[in-house]
Amino acid sequence: MAKTDWNMEDTVYPADMNQIGQEINDNKSAAQTAQQTAETAQQAAENAKKSSVNKIAVYGGADNNIDPNTTTDPYILTSHANAPSGTGAYWHIRTYFYSNTTNNRAQLAIRYNGADEMYIRRYNDGVWSSWTKVANQSVLDAHINNKSNPHSVTKAQVGLGNVDNAKQATKAEFDAHVNNKSNPHGVTPAQIGAETPAGAQTKANQAEQNAINWVRSFGLGANVPLASDLNSLPINRDTGFYMTGDTKNTPPGVNANGSVIHIARDSRPSQIFISYGTGRMYHRGYTAEGWQQWYEIWTSSSFDPSAKADKSTLDSHINNKSNPHGVTAAQIGAETPAGAQAKANTAEQNAKDASLSLANGGTVQGSITGSGTSNNFRNLNVSSGYFDVQSYGSSYGYGKMRSYYNANDRSWNLSATDGAGTAVPLKLQLSSGPYIIEGSGSPEGAISAGPGSIYLRKDNESGQKFYVKESGTGNTGWKVK
Repeated sequence: MAKTDWNMEDTVYPADMNQIGQEINDNKSAAQTAQQTAETAQQAAENAKKSSVNKIAVYGGADNNIDPNTTTDPYILTSHANAPSGTGAYWHIRTYFYSNTTNNRAQLAIRYNGADEMYIRRYNDGVWSSWTKVANQSVLDAHINNKSNPHSVTKAQVGLGNVDNAKQATKAEFDAHVNNKSNPHGVTPAQIGAETPAGAQTKANQAEQNAINWVRSFGLGANVPLASDLNSLPINRDTGFYMTGDTKNTPPGVNANGSVIHIARDSRPSQIFISYGTGRMYHRGYTAEGWQQWYEIWTSSSFDPSAKADKSTLDSHINNKSNPHGVTAAQIGAETPAGAQAKANTAEQNAKDASLSLANGGTVQGSITGSGTSNNFRNLNVSSGYFDVQSYGSSYGYGKMRSYYNANDRSWNLSATDGAGTAVPLKLQLSSGPYIIEGSGSPEGAISAGPGSIYLRKDNESGQKFYVKESGTGNTGWKVK
């Protein structure tokens, strides 16, 4: 039996713990078995109670001889020999049938009078098991509390015969030994798996050196390692310093010889590259798409703030529509006002020189050759002060240009309509080159012309009235000035 008179200063040995554990396991096993048996009986009793509500036992008549082995009644009262204690006592027996009255089933028997007893058994594969008595709580408690060796355990069973028949130390002697903290048994470090001071120092020195070597492997406190490919450095470990030479994926356009700081992170590492000689610095990050492009870090050697304009100054310049660059007409292929006036004067004189005099009015029709096709002009109306030139040729489409001269302000007025008579922007082409065009609305995406053409906007929306065609021959490339 385990020791029971423990003191706080007592030393617990493995044998003590084993003995205590064995007794706990034995008592636990017995208690669990009894508890399971009680729980099984309790459940059976509950089931019987539920099934027997408002039911009356079938009684065997004068001979009280209903056989529980063959009964087909769920509930009987009998003193048959196949009851738990045979003849001479009456039993309430509840039978729990499975699918029919002859198949597998189970029985619960409760003593009719006398002692409170309950038995269970089952019928499986044509064989009845023996009746098993179910212990009630009082019996179980009495057994658990019985300290008089109810199981008749012998000294051989507990190993008492293995104990030497030697003189035992007194309690005082035992306590003195237990309280002796000066290693009375001469225990060595090897016996308890400990290190000697020298051995512990040797291992500490080795651990320190291992830590130093590990740190140096990342370029700290020693020559840094050479990286062959910056993309191959692990994204979630090996943070440290590396040098580059013939290394892949360094920043383009800069000396690949340099140093790299690799900062590992779970899935978002980053790198900083410093080029030898130039001192130029770059950085990049890593996303789900992989390593991103390199971006140069501006330093005092690559960026002079005094030589840069701030954003407000830049925005003010962009929004300046008053020709801040002093662009000339020649630079954009346009005419100066004087040049345009000279050409207009020449055109006016040529028109006068080519005029026809009609005393009685009417229509003049003649053939003018242009681009290999014939086109006609008509409706020279002298009395109204204007004449029309109308195109009928397939190459030039259908439309009309109207012209007249206003002597009051000495202006030559030109307008154009399409074949349906709808006013359209008039284009004045200069020597098969750029156009001078007037109209309403923005020309961008609407008016086709070659580079150097000028568009004069009549509706003057938001102050945008002068456009220059800077690129292309289609309807895009117009820039407002």
